[in-house]
Amino acid sequence: MPHAKITIIKGMLFLFLALATYVLIGCDQSKSTYLLDTCIVSGEKLGSMGDSVSYVHNGQEVKFCCKGCQAAFKKDPNKYLARLEGSAAEDHQILGHDHSGHDHSGHDH
Repeated sequence: MPHAKITIIKGMLFLFLALATYVLIGCDQSKSTYLLDTCIVSGEKLGSMGDSVSYVHNGQEVKFCCKGCQAAFKKDPNKYLARLEGSAAEDHQILGHDHSGHDHSGHDH
């Protein structure tokens, strides 16, 4: 009987550790919050053209005024992330971008 209790305790311990590992891995989806109120690509005020688009790139949340700007970001994320890193020094002013690469019909920049 004592051997059976040890086996049960070991099984319970294994299940506990497996569950704890699962929870910790699931919680490791942390992201840095996007602090700007403008699109990282165009510099437009978020929400000024409808619902903004959110995206997490390598743990950093970024937001866009439209899906076209998200597509531009995905082509060269480092270019735009550099703007985000410098945004505090620039007092949240982000330079615009060339809009010829995606459709902005339905709203103006």
